[in-house]
Amino acid sequence: MDFRNDPRFKGIESFDNKVWLSSPTMHGDEQGWVDEAIRTNWVSTVGANIGALEKAMAEYVGLKHAIGLSCGNLKCLVVLVANVLGIDVRELFEAGIVDSP
Repeated sequence: MDFRNDPRFKGIESFDNKVWLSSPTMHGDEQGWVDEAIRTNWVSTVGANIGALEKAMAEYVGLKHAIGLSCGNLKCLVVLVANVLGIDVRELFEAGIVDSP
């Protein structure tokens, strides 16, 4: 997708000296979702939307459970805890629970 020709990005100038990992702009329904999260006190790593996403992902990949993680450090922690609990971490990668490094 060429964002420069996408009408949703009309008027947004590109940055010459920065590479943004995500654009600090919102288009479409995003503002409503942020407002809902703030209004319902779910500005955290838990909530109905996150639970629904985890459930949908587990169903999609054919597993009983899925975990939505907010960063790579948490992925490392999940693997560490699984290892401590005696879970073969290779099974986590093979099942797609944790993506490969």
